[in-house]
Amino acid sequence: MKKNIFILLLILSIIFPTAAQETAAQPSAKVALSQAAVFKENGEYEKAIAALEGFLATSEDGAVRKYLGSLYYLSGKPLLAYKNYKKVKEKDWESAVYMGLIFEALDKKEAAIEWYRRSLALKKNGIALTRLGKIYYQNREYEEAATVFSELIQFDPSIRLANYYLGDCLFKINDYKQAYSYAARGINFYPDNEKMKEQLLQVKSKLDDTFFTELRRMIDKTRRTVKLMFYKRTESAPLITVGIGKDLSKFSFRGGDDYSITDGTRTMKARKDKLYTLVYKKKNAFVLDYDTGAVLRKFTLPLRIKSNLYSFYVLDVVYGRGNFWHKEIDRMYRGDLRVIPSDRGMTLTNVINVQEYLYGVLPSEIPATAAPEVLRAQAIAARTIALKGMGRHKKEGFDVCSQVHCQAYQGLSAETPATNRAVDDTRGEIIVETDQPIETFYHANCGGCSRSDLFGKAHYLVNKLDAPQGITQEVNSDFTSAYGQERWMRQEPLVFCAYPKSSFRWQRAYDAEDFALAFGFPLSRLKNIVPAKKGEAAHYDALTVAFNTEKVTLSGDLKIREYFDKLRSSAFRVEIVFSPQKKPVMLLFWGAGFGHAVGLCQEGAMAMASQGYTYEEILRHYYPNTKIKTTY
Repeated sequence: MKKNIFILLLILSIIFPTAAQETAAQPSAKVALSQAAVFKENGEYEKAIAALEGFLATSEDGAVRKYLGSLYYLSGKPLLAYKNYKKVKEKDWESAVYMGLIFEALDKKEAAIEWYRRSLALKKNGIALTRLGKIYYQNREYEEAATVFSELIQFDPSIRLANYYLGDCLFKINDYKQAYSYAARGINFYPDNEKMKEQLLQVKSKLDDTFFTELRRMIDKTRRTVKLMFYKRTESAPLITVGIGKDLSKFSFRGGDDYSITDGTRTMKARKDKLYTLVYKKKNAFVLDYDTGAVLRKFTLPLRIKSNLYSFYVLDVVYGRGNFWHKEIDRMYRGDLRVIPSDRGMTLTNVINVQEYLYGVLPSEIPATAAPEVLRAQAIAARTIALKGMGRHKKEGFDVCSQVHCQAYQGLSAETPATNRAVDDTRGEIIVETDQPIETFYHANCGGCSRSDLFGKAHYLVNKLDAPQGITQEVNSDFTSAYGQERWMRQEPLVFCAYPKSSFRWQRAYDAEDFALAFGFPLSRLKNIVPAKKGEAAHYDALTVAFNTEKVTLSGDLKIREYFDKLRSSAFRVEIVFSPQKKPVMLLFWGAGFGHAVGLCQEGAMAMASQGYTYEEILRHYYPNTKIKTTY
């Protein structure tokens, strides 16, 4: 029943566009808009303006009028922008964002605040929240700014820079303990940023030694008292070696029962619940007493740390370095620990069977609160990746890493009954084509349309809307135009993955101050950003960034996202805002989706499960022309 209702709503959304999708421009207006969008995407704002002014000289169209208003704003003519937007009768959330930006450019801050508030009342969005926070911040209204930046982080945690501003606001209102938390996050995200280092030092100077002593005492108490789990090892599943930490000079750990540490020649009996530190020095490994630093035993690598019945606890494991999910946290692991030499120290690995490895993968990759059917689908996709990717890091001494490069793995600490049950319910099942495991790529949110062209062609990787079979499987023709792609980034079509708003559609805004903090050089150096190659589903495959004296070409999904302050996806359009003096003063990003958009869309799969689809139907939707096979 739920499926039928969704299909009916989708048909209606195609026939009768929603407010978010807007009323379509008249046919002749579409030509002008398409021409203008091509010019705009190449940074030729004046040519884009001329194309639209030529149309409006003989006709009137709301979509053209709004687009012209935005172009006037981007080209440093806020008054002309205002005059055009004033003629637009109904102002949606996007128009309200531009009105806020226009009034900011006209130095009318109160009016800008009002329009940003209007925009947020219609739809929460990253640009309005960022600019609202910055206005309060610049006006030294730090309590109001702190409230907005806190809301921004809750809405879209990928906007990492908000942590710096929230930390500074809290510092200014003398909330030093909370300021420390956000300042520390900021330096985790931008470890080389001198201004953020200075901010953290300022905050620390306001906190007395008692604060840090108590903080260390609480951490130490947890490390010594956390209960390590007794468990029976799962049999009859392949073993896999997971890289936990690389190029380590030392790490600390403990076990839940007496256990052994051996290099094959020498063996040490380690005591349960006692903390030890392993230090690498001059090609040897030394086991130290964690509390006193006394050397207890000398070993050569490789080293095996083995317990038959209990898990291990490893301190300060780094997860998601530099990303908005970055953590440095203590972790509990099933299986054995193995330590091998690396180029600049030692590598810590976890030797475990695939079933127990998946127990630690699933809750790290998808919310454990998701419906059972989507958890089963994710378990099968994750198992397929694990078995097909065995040995991916062979040169480094392990099979797979614990980061998203392979699959996020946070060990026993992350396990939940629901995700473990999904792994057990699908024991040994993988996805195959012609009896061979496939590349089960997955990602958080495809933005409404998957792509098939990123990792090589395969029959089971398709470019289609994330919608029911038989409705509109192929991308519509307007999606191929520059204007159609730009509109795609700002609309919310009724597709499976449309619910999580900051992943499905997202926005970023960087003024000169923000840009210098995030990118490490002045915005004034930037001249243009133009597409060098486009992929499917409105993604950029290559971009050329032009500066005053040089050009840089960025190729590849990940490189593009990393360069632009770790964007959620490469499906975005960027606007450079210029001052009346033709100097760049702001960057605006409008994007769709979270991840590479190949294969299974996790948030789309969650919606499918909530509408009654089975895990087999979910997998057929995202990996057509495949079968499920039991391997162990």
